[in-house]
Amino acid sequence: MLECLEQSAGLTNDKSAISLAVWFLDVFYEVRAKPGTNEEARAEFLEHLATDDSVSAAAAMIRHSSHHGKNDDGDTKLFCDLDLYRLGVSSEAFSRHGQDIRIEYRYLTETEWTAGRSGFLKQVLERQTIFQTDFWYLQCENQARANIAGALSKLSP
Repeated sequence: MLECLEQSAGLTNDKSAISLAVWFLDVFYEVRAKPGTNEEARAEFLEHLATDDSVSAAAAMIRHSSHHGKNDDGDTKLFCDLDLYRLGVSSEAFSRHGQDIRIEYRYLTETEWTAGRSGFLKQVLERQTIFQTDFWYLQCENQARANIAGALSKLSP
């Protein structure tokens, strides 16, 4: 994500806030946690370390990453795009990343995994756009949609 941030650094208003959000996005991770729980815990952890405008902005970005919904803040849009960029990588890299995610969720049965992964990918695919910044939209949108469609076809019974 940090490499992608460098590629699009010209889009930032507060690069240090985005950098903090990237560093703390997955500072710890409980794979079985309820949706939003990990993000809230990470944001709170960051806020306990320091308090300034960049920390507050980074914590807000981390909280927002639990759903990646639309946001009016340009830095939050960019952060969400950075978090989702792996959807728009080559099909081979996308497939490897999907295999890594499956390992994280190895405690799920194949049926549970298929339902959860399909649900997430369908939700992303149904968005008007996956990427919120023009930069990442142009870089990744078409490839991401192709990757997701391919993954869904393999996950379907």
